[in-house]
Amino acid sequence: MDERYVDQETGEVLRQETILLRSDQTFKVFRKGGGRRIKFVKFRTSHRVKRLIANMPNDELVFFFRIALYATEGYNYLMGDNERGRRDVPLATNDFAKITKTSVSTTRRHLKNLADKTVIKQTETKIGHKVWAINPLYAINGKEPAPELLQLFSQEIEASGERVDGND
Repeated sequence: MDERYVDQETGEVLRQETILLRSDQTFKVFRKGGGRRIKFVKFRTSHRVKRLIANMPNDELVFFFRIALYATEGYNYLMGDNERGRRDVPLATNDFAKITKTSVSTTRRHLKNLADKTVIKQTETKIGHKVWAINPLYAINGKEPAPELLQLFSQEIEASGERVDGND
């Protein structure tokens, strides 16, 4: 039975809950509703990713971290959010330039370099739009990658020998 309490300062109704965790588990509290949607982009910390990041030039690293915030859940497609680009429409080079505060030519260079390293890859959405996707070996938005994303990067994932199914 959960007991309810009233916060004397705010008047909010609180309830006490007991949560049992194993030693290797963590617990995070999320507040329902209010404000903008929160993205949970997770950057992987495997040795491979750490080496890549350590060898990546700072400007390219900043570029990658800024665009990763636009990854769609599960698919890692880089899509607009109505602030930059139109919602659910793939981001264009000009949108990336605005997001990262770089010139269009610098943006193209970074996209090419990240694609050469297979950190990102261009593909098509179900309706045929070209879109950039982030390799789930490096970052994932959401609990686990969608099957389409795993298929897109299947060669890289198989070659790495790492698990990316969300059961790390």
